[in-house]
Amino acid sequence: MTLASLDQALAPFRRIEAAQLWVGLISMGLAFALSYVLSRRVTGPIERLADVAEAARAGRFDQPVPPGGADEVGRLARAFDGLMAELKEEREMEAYLQTISRALPDVPPAPPSEAAIAPPGTLIAGRFEVL
Repeated sequence: MTLASLDQALAPFRRIEAAQLWVGLISMGLAFALSYVLSRRVTGPIERLADVAEAARAGRFDQPVPPGGADEVGRLARAFDGLMAELKEEREMEAYLQTISRALPDVPPAPPSEAAIAPPGTLIAGRFEVL
């Protein structure tokens, strides 16, 4: 046994060690790639919701809200879609009321009648006195 070469005896173990190293590196690379793909799949709908929120903040309510599934992101997308629809309707109502108000003639308000004004010394609601 003392005459046998140590390198020759350890050669199979070194091959196993090198194979384990390569398998480990390849596994880590595949795990990294798979985790990246899965994380993009999870964060993708949230990114699209954030883009729609930024567009809404800028006043553009016509951006489509990405559809969601049955998870929390889907619930958030449905709630956000409802809010966007309400904001869009509110914006349309404001524009409609502005259009109508511009079409109305400018009529000064009528002064209150003398009967609507209480005479001096009158106590209103037990607290206010007309001077």
